[in-house]
Amino acid sequence: MLRNTATLTLLIMGLWALLAALGCSGGDSPVAPAGTTDYLAAANTGDTPNEGEREAADGTFSGVLTDSNGDPLAWTELYLDGELAGWTEEDGSFMIYGVEEEEEYSFEARIEDEVVYSTSVTPYNRTGQVYGDPDPEIDRGMVWGFVHDQFGPVDHALVIVTNQSENFGIDFTDENGFYEILDAPAGPGVVIAFAPEHAMAIDHLFVIPDGEIQKNLFLPKKIDFGIVGGQVVTGPIGHMRPIPHAKVEIQPLNDPNAPKVETFTNKFGIYRFVPVPPGNYQLTANAPSFNTGFQVRHIHIGRNLVNFHLEPAGCGGVEGQVTNPDGDPVPHALVRLIHPNPGNDNEPFIRWEFTNPMGFYRFDPVIPGQYHLDCGAPGFLPWVHEGPVPVFPDQFTVIDIELMPE
Repeated sequence: MLRNTATLTLLIMGLWALLAALGCSGGDSPVAPAGTTDYLAAANTGDTPNEGEREAADGTFSGVLTDSNGDPLAWTELYLDGELAGWTEEDGSFMIYGVEEEEEYSFEARIEDEVVYSTSVTPYNRTGQVYGDPDPEIDRGMVWGFVHDQFGPVDHALVIVTNQSENFGIDFTDENGFYEILDAPAGPGVVIAFAPEHAMAIDHLFVIPDGEIQKNLFLPKKIDFGIVGGQVVTGPIGHMRPIPHAKVEIQPLNDPNAPKVETFTNKFGIYRFVPVPPGNYQLTANAPSFNTGFQVRHIHIGRNLVNFHLEPAGCGGVEGQVTNPDGDPVPHALVRLIHPNPGNDNEPFIRWEFTNPMGFYRFDPVIPGQYHLDCGAPGFLPWVHEGPVPVFPDQFTVIDIELMPE
């Protein structure tokens, strides 16, 4: 096995010479995903998106992602139609906001940009090949896949499939990171990928004679900077939705004269800055009709998740206390605040809160308007407020509730 490894190393050195001769240096910066802004580049001077573009779908897509052993896959990137749409939580659960309920999506879960789960077939284009010397006396099969780093596809990466017989097949990835080796030696072997400024990737595989197998590879790019990204959302828990085209700005705290760098969220409310030198930064997120969000973070090398929850501007609130006829507080009573028609879908918007041990409840923030209010608790008759409850900007409407025993 050591002899084969040495032979493969010499072969790889010769192939790198071939790479240089073909002009495939692979030194170009990888293409960053949509919604990503280069922090080190000049500030974005493009036009601000039109207000009409800010509408987002209000459907949700949720679930739990686990491995074959049932263990949760935490902090896994989730993609819809190839666009970053969110992350799993520590327990593997996820909730993606802003999806069209009747639209079919291609859903992918990626760990370090390697697809670990997909509900649809990923389209790909087959390109020209560079092969090893074919041996007609052995069986061969096809190996294809994609090579990615932290920022997207890796083009001009060298991919080799070999086995203990020292037969091999090679190819170079295209601009989409795609490779295809049509005459890979059949049986157990390894697939190896190389690219300048990247660590080597190696994985085991079994090539089926006259068959094909997909093998995606993650090729880590050696970095000394931070990656800052997250999601901008609004709304209460259980009814959150993304804010598309929200402007997110980042500025170093140790250099107040440094210009702010800005980007805009995509349709799922996702934004990203890369690369960001390590240090302390202030980040802001704002969108029309919302209060500005501020965060101060220390950005370290690698991934830094910074989410924003923006409150609508000019909101009010509803609060009060739930008691029995003797004036004693009723804890754990369910209070519901209902907007009969908050949008154009004719579906009521319902929020609920449970009273604390002193019987108090509070809804905050609440968009100004007319609401219905009701309350219930075990052992008491249902209570419904007579007439609509008005909510005004920048103030609380106080509604105390007295429940009658059954």
